[in-house]
Amino acid sequence: MLTPAFFWGTTLVLLLAARWIGGKWKWGYLVGGLCFGLYNEFLFEFCWDYSPALKPFIWRDVPLVVVVGWGVIGILALSISDRLQSWIVRRFSRFDIHPVVLLLLLDVLLYLSIGVSQEIMLSEKGYWKYNFPIQGTRVCQLLGYVGVALQVSSLGRRIEQVRTSS
Repeated sequence: MLTPAFFWGTTLVLLLAARWIGGKWKWGYLVGGLCFGLYNEFLFEFCWDYSPALKPFIWRDVPLVVVVGWGVIGILALSISDRLQSWIVRRFSRFDIHPVVLLLLLDVLLYLSIGVSQEIMLSEKGYWKYNFPIQGTRVCQLLGYVGVALQVSSLGRRIEQVRTSS
């Protein structure tokens, strides 16, 4: 099993990548993901068990790195989405593209691709186990991450808008 230092190092690298991709710190995106992470991990703690390799735990067996990971996935996915959306709108300006709809679709696709891939990799490596077998099915994971993407996108973008509107 990998060490906590590996997970924290990866988290830092992804956070810095989000800053580089976004061109600036988009703290609202991070906070939106953190809010979801706290909600999800605390409320549904009984649904899965985490490996001690993910210590420190902040409550029962809820690892701090997992909660922070929700925020990092949020800032990374939404920053990439912003960059792609502006590129697509510029590149294909002759088409009738609705930027807000495109942004939402990109948010969902990127959050889904980042989230589901790490979910599959880490659960199969034994860093957590599901207490209900249906949680481990791909359909459940895909649908779950679509819902998460919609929530994190909505909340993160609103927080970022409030943060930068002053």
